[in-house]
Amino acid sequence: MKILVKFKNGVSDTYDVTRVSLFSKNPCIKCRPNGGCYEHSCFTSEDWGDFLDIGNGNNLRTQDIENIMILTLY
Repeated sequence: MKILVKFKNGVSDTYDVTRVSLFSKNPCIKCRPNGGCYEHSCFTSEDWGDFLDIGNGNNLRTQDIENIMILTLY
C-alpha cells in the first residue's frame, strides 16, 4: 500500500508499505544492569517512543505523526 504521512513539523512524505507493526523503544532500560537510568541524557528524543515499522527499513515515530492517509491499496 502507499501512504501519505503528515508530520507535526509540517513535512509530508509518501511511503510504500510492505508491512505494519508497532514497537516501543526505551533505550534507557539498558543503562544499568538493574534497568535503571543514569539520567545523563545519553539518548536523543528520536531514540525514545513508539514506532511504526512499515517495512523497507522505514520506521516512523508515532509521536511525530499528525495523520496518515492511505493513497493506494494493492
